[in-house]
Amino acid sequence: MIFFSDCHRLIRQNIRPLAIIILILFFIFLTRGYENKIYSFSFVDEEDNMAIGKFLLKGEKLYGDIYTNHQPVTYIMSAVIQKAIHPNSIPLIVKRFRESVILWSFIFSFILMLRFGPWVLLFIIPFEMTKNIMLGQVFLAESFVVYPAVYLAGLVLLPHQNLGEKDLFFAGVLLAFIAFSLLPLLPFVAFVILALTLKLHRGKRAKMMLCLSGFLIVLVIVSYFSSLGNYFRDTFIANYFYYLPSVGIVGETANPLAGILAPVHYLPAFFDLSLFSRLLALNSLVYLFCILILFASGTVLLPFSMIFLAGFANVRSVDLVKEFFNGFHVLPWYGLMLFLISFAVVKIKDIKINRPVRSIFFLLVMFVFFLNSYLAKDYFLSRVNREGDAYINYSKQFDDAEAVRIMNSGNDTLFAAYDGSLIYWYSGVRHASPAVFYYPWMRDLPYLKSQVDEMFTKSPPAFLYLSYVQKDLWPYLDIYERLRKDEHETNLYVLKEKVAALTKEQYKGLDYYRFSF
Repeated sequence: MIFFSDCHRLIRQNIRPLAIIILILFFIFLTRGYENKIYSFSFVDEEDNMAIGKFLLKGEKLYGDIYTNHQPVTYIMSAVIQKAIHPNSIPLIVKRFRESVILWSFIFSFILMLRFGPWVLLFIIPFEMTKNIMLGQVFLAESFVVYPAVYLAGLVLLPHQNLGEKDLFFAGVLLAFIAFSLLPLLPFVAFVILALTLKLHRGKRAKMMLCLSGFLIVLVIVSYFSSLGNYFRDTFIANYFYYLPSVGIVGETANPLAGILAPVHYLPAFFDLSLFSRLLALNSLVYLFCILILFASGTVLLPFSMIFLAGFANVRSVDLVKEFFNGFHVLPWYGLMLFLISFAVVKIKDIKINRPVRSIFFLLVMFVFFLNSYLAKDYFLSRVNREGDAYINYSKQFDDAEAVRIMNSGNDTLFAAYDGSLIYWYSGVRHASPAVFYYPWMRDLPYLKSQVDEMFTKSPPAFLYLSYVQKDLWPYLDIYERLRKDEHETNLYVLKEKVAALTKEQYKGLDYYRFSF
């Protein structure tokens, strides 16, 4: 008994160093697993980030030279990473970008542990083990905002006397980072600003100025890479009046109640056949259990704060059970829910509640915690052929990009509708229109559609990349010739004038890759 008592005291006295060691070993394990599957699939949103980042390095501006309905931060991060590492091949940029997500997660996990304590491992471990199911390992805005959102949630839940000046300055930076990363998280940002403002009773103006100064630093960086005159039109207006109606989710996106009720909505997923659906339902059950116990204990502010923090992070609710490739949209909500569960578990540990209820609750928490590991074991322990994955998922993009690179005279342009991101990135060809990627819904934007029509009329691009041929582009295809590979048609079209001007060396290069007209 004395031995166990001494061990327990020793662990308590050294809990922070032990937690840091566990964190480091855990991320070594994670990195090995993610590196093993680093090329396991290609994802167009990630590749868009790569291409636009490269255009920013050439001095182009978002919402001016480049049209996008997304927020700017992820593109800026892409430019910074490419400036630092100078990737020269498609496999290398994919590898480095996905490794940057791992590094980001590790750095922020360390920050969270230093600020809030070792208990954050209860959030970090299950989140990192399962986030790949929602594409959390991919270079997307959703992947990067989770940890900043969790940090801000932690500040909101802390007693006001524990908020220091560094907290408020860093909070300003993170609020701007999230606001300029994901539009659907603006309700979450607004709630955090309101909650922090209410917490600061004395010296409120001076403290909020610290927060504002952190926010302005990010705003200045965003302004450097953007033409802010078109920002509101290209993001808020284009998304709400054009993009969201095209995918039929205006009502869902405008309804914060859908996010607040999401845990209840996901409970029936337990009866779905997939293991992840059951995990999602169990996590939702634990979250709801936490809320009920806190309310039952007489605590009101904490559970209400948890409800709104999670709910406002999921105003774009997606059915994860049915929509795998849309699941990444609710990754911030999923991460916040796991963090809030962890925070609540620590609080509930010290609350006097009915003993059977306490036992059932903590058994359920332990079961779900270990279920995360079971769910992740195949992903992290199974071995794959990385070179085979790279070939299967990226050889086509390389071939098309190489064809354009061979034919490009240096002044030629490309128009992609859509999914031509890596062609831009690898071949170095310029984009013919501000609509670097012309998605189907964009033809409904009057100013963008008129630009595209004018482009084809006055100065048609040398190359077209068409994942599928939209009806509004049919009239322009007569002046193009379709490239073939191994006698099969590709998605690449070349201006007939350009084909006629190709040199023998260029034809020889195309023939090497088995391209022909």
